[in-house]
Amino acid sequence: MLEALLLRTNEPLSVTDCLDKVFPVCHKLQDQLNQYVEASSGEETKLYTPFVVLANKALQQIKSINPSSTEDPDYDILFHVNHPEPISHRYNNIKGTRIPDVVVVTLTTALTAGDPDRVDEQWDEVAFIRAEGRPDKAFEWNDIRFALEFKPGNKQLGRPPTIFTTALPIFVKPRSIPVDFYDPEHAQGPETDLPTAPAAPKKLGQAATSGVHLRSRRSNAKYRSDSPHAGKGLSMGLGNKQIIFESAPPSHKKLKKTGHDPLKPITRRLDVTVQTALYGTEILSAPDGLATSSIAFAIIGDVIHLWWYDRQGAIQTTGLNFVQHLPYFLVLLFALQRIPPAHIQRVRRG
Repeated sequence: MLEALLLRTNEPLSVTDCLDKVFPVCHKLQDQLNQYVEASSGEETKLYTPFVVLANKALQQIKSINPSSTEDPDYDILFHVNHPEPISHRYNNIKGTRIPDVVVVTLTTALTAGDPDRVDEQWDEVAFIRAEGRPDKAFEWNDIRFALEFKPGNKQLGRPPTIFTTALPIFVKPRSIPVDFYDPEHAQGPETDLPTAPAAPKKLGQAATSGVHLRSRRSNAKYRSDSPHAGKGLSMGLGNKQIIFESAPPSHKKLKKTGHDPLKPITRRLDVTVQTALYGTEILSAPDGLATSSIAFAIIGDVIHLWWYDRQGAIQTTGLNFVQHLPYFLVLLFALQRIPPAHIQRVRRG
């Protein structure tokens, strides 16, 4: 996928040539990597700011590599912690409501979403101060170049190496994180306060890549959000989650086993792949036009997975451990910083 992305940039390079250009930047990011690893021992939300700082520091450093290729405002991107307010819009009379954890926007967009008295701030001021926290105003899907969903993973992250190499890393196979169920009455935090949205499909067409090569499996399955029955129960959207209503009457055996009344709504957390797919779909159907393709990221601990969506289906790459294999993560950022918006953004309705 790295090779495919680099070929779409305004400065096409091979992965090998790009590694040579970005490799000197690695030693400048040790502090940011360690801060991210330290934050991983806490809750998921603690990962957002350290990752934004790391990614923006990397963008700042690689921008100096042939800076003329990033002078256009369309290429002046930065990572930004997202506003907690749900992003909503209607497409074909269906309302979508999502909350990405982190987004990639242009400097112009970040300034527009910030304090109106600070619209003259430079990239560094926004990327390393304002982008580390929520913006003053919520972003719209029209504003978002890429969306990211985080999960803390289930293991302690390893410290970054003291010396990086360009040896080909061992890519992580695509995987899912088991979702859990919980009773909203006993849930804590803002998770039960999310507004409603259309139910997400329970399954996605599977796709994977090996190394940096692409291979995809297209799915022709059609999903009906207006169907009153799906499987054994009814479902309706709840932000990035789903409410499930069991259609069968309560079973004493089930109550004894689970302690939960099947007729009582419970919330199912969506798998990270489903959440990521929903972000890609929202970008594809953004209000100002129809995107030809979109990119979204799932970050599980220290592994980043890229999903590419178009009008035919989805392609998922193998995961890259950006803490242990920083040079390849920099290649990814180099490509994202230099991909013309026309290659991944929307075609405006005429």
